[in-house]
Amino acid sequence: MFKAKYLKGFWVACLLLGLVLSASSATIATEEKGNGPVKFWGTVSEAEQYGEMVCYGSYYVRVTVDKVLEDPENLLQDVETVEVCYRKSLDLQPGEKVEVYGFYWGGPCPFQYCGRVVASGNFSYIVRIYKGYLFKTLQLWCSKSEGPLYLLQTQDIGLALKGFYVLIYKEHYPWEPDPALEILMHKSVLVKGELVKPEIEIEMGQGYTVKYPIPIILVKEIEEISSSERCGS
Repeated sequence: MFKAKYLKGFWVACLLLGLVLSASSATIATEEKGNGPVKFWGTVSEAEQYGEMVCYGSYYVRVTVDKVLEDPENLLQDVETVEVCYRKSLDLQPGEKVEVYGFYWGGPCPFQYCGRVVASGNFSYIVRIYKGYLFKTLQLWCSKSEGPLYLLQTQDIGLALKGFYVLIYKEHYPWEPDPALEILMHKSVLVKGELVKPEIEIEMGQGYTVKYPIPIILVKEIEEISSSERCGS
């Protein structure tokens, strides 16, 4: 109950902030749809850019709306694509799948917010999502630190293991299993997380650093899905 009231208060604060900003910048109505929180899955259609005149200095991408998850005011009805702005660069590229939770400005709005979803507050976000098959192999081969390496397969195997990702979730020693991933072993899963490019060294926890020849997903959330959901039906 407290969390619901707090979130409602947060979105009211977003609206009030917009009104304050509008006092010093032009306010227009774009589609007369109204303003409010929205949550959806989508596909990035244009590569990430940065604009000083976009959401008062933000990174942004255009996203095709694939599935609306939350939209109390039906603001995304008939909206096929929308621009999403955020503060931290994610290097999003066309074709990547994302989940967006933010504030849609489809009515009266501060000029640089008009017609956009702002995903840069404490409770708003844009995050990559992946559907695939979870399995494990061994890492640190034949060493005293040998242990499980968790992999997500998102397509048929091909050159350079394209579509395969290392998953890192909870901090643990390399030779220790991750209980949260072990219970989902050999299952279809939906993963939300941060992408790390190949050969970039990161901290795995407990003072250990790792790097891999394929991309890493730093898992924020993971859940089991059906094989039909994994395959897109």
